[in-house]
Amino acid sequence: MKFANRIIVSLALLLSVMPLAATAGSLCEPVEAHPASVKSAIIMSVKLQSMLEQRQPEAAILARVGSDVSSQGLKYTHAGIVVRDHDEGRWTVVHQLNHCGSGESDIFKQGLGAFFLDDPYMLDVLVMMPGPRIQRELADIARSELTARFHEPSYSLLAHPESTRHQNSNGWLLELLATAMFDHDRANATRKTAQRYIRDSGFEGSIVRLSPLQKVGASMFRANVHFDDHPYRAQARGKFEVVTVKAIRQWMSTVDERVEIVEIEAPDSIRYPRTLLPQTEKTIERESKEP
Repeated sequence: MKFANRIIVSLALLLSVMPLAATAGSLCEPVEAHPASVKSAIIMSVKLQSMLEQRQPEAAILARVGSDVSSQGLKYTHAGIVVRDHDEGRWTVVHQLNHCGSGESDIFKQGLGAFFLDDPYMLDVLVMMPGPRIQRELADIARSELTARFHEPSYSLLAHPESTRHQNSNGWLLELLATAMFDHDRANATRKTAQRYIRDSGFEGSIVRLSPLQKVGASMFRANVHFDDHPYRAQARGKFEVVTVKAIRQWMSTVDERVEIVEIEAPDSIRYPRTLLPQTEKTIERESKEP
């Protein structure tokens, strides 16, 4: 009985860790979207497209709120590159997505509407527009084979910023962004060279704190959480450095004096889209989506 109680406690704590899926995006088996979800996504994609058409960046960083991670001092959870006049469409989001809680990820190209349809917690969106030179470089990179070359399929929500063993979606993005900023030898660019630029330019990841039971629960029940790329001291203390949207935003503000950062808030009536779903729809979506 004591053992069973411990398992129950571990599972309860694991549920409190699940919002850390915030550090990256996920893609699950498609389910039929509820009309309310589609309507909300259309409203936000129109607002976002209007802003992009007005500003006309060649490329920018988009970030969304996949989960409630306010307990970790975070808001935005997943970021990708939006490219103007991509082969896939006028405004195309290129980003890394985890395969629905598995230990693997892939690179996807989607329209603006799809960016808001992956069961978000909140529909606010953050847009970070680098200076013109970096925009050009980032747009070229997003259309190139570097998106695949810099992709490590072994996925971990809590991947360390300098890990080459695992990667999360924000880490993938950060490495491409650093290459756009600093690397003039793109033909020979690697993840290690990008990570060197990131480190030397003063990047600091966010610290995610986990209790021992949360760490055990994540190790036992989550295929997309690994700790073996973090220093032993960090593991012992339960403090893990992770690439987050907040960390990328702070870093960009220091290394690119021409960056423009715009936050588009969703209307109150649709801001929290899960509350718009009938209870049965909420259940279906929560069972098929990463938190």
